[in-house]
Amino acid sequence: MTGSMLSLSLTWVMLWTPAIFARLIGGVYVDGWNRRKTMVFVAFIQSILFTMIALILSVGLLSVWIIYVASALMGGLVTFFDLFSEAFLPSLLQKKEIMTANSILQSTLQTLGIVGPTVGGFYVTVFGSVQLYSLMH
Repeated sequence: MTGSMLSLSLTWVMLWTPAIFARLIGGVYVDGWNRRKTMVFVAFIQSILFTMIALILSVGLLSVWIIYVASALMGGLVTFFDLFSEAFLPSLLQKKEIMTANSILQSTLQTLGIVGPTVGGFYVTVFGSVQLYSLMH
């Protein structure tokens, strides 16, 4: 958007700082809250946030400050979702399957962390950010 390395760095800081605090705080609540309901609620809030960003992007009003705020919110939400999904996994599997399932899950997440941005960058270059964002959500 701006081509600034500082803006990119601040976006990452805005994403990861809330994620760190969400992990510290969320760990306390993971055993006390209903995991399924919490995950559905967090996913619902994420979908609202993504929809708002898509609308703002489509009318041409997206600014770096909106990206910073969205990054901070998404960092916390994704971390909360991940915490609860990690705690949910053992209730879905037998004890002997947990290690294998965790290995497959982590390998998949690592692969997607590499492949996803590569494919996303290609799509942004070819189709533009509005079309890519609309395709995602």
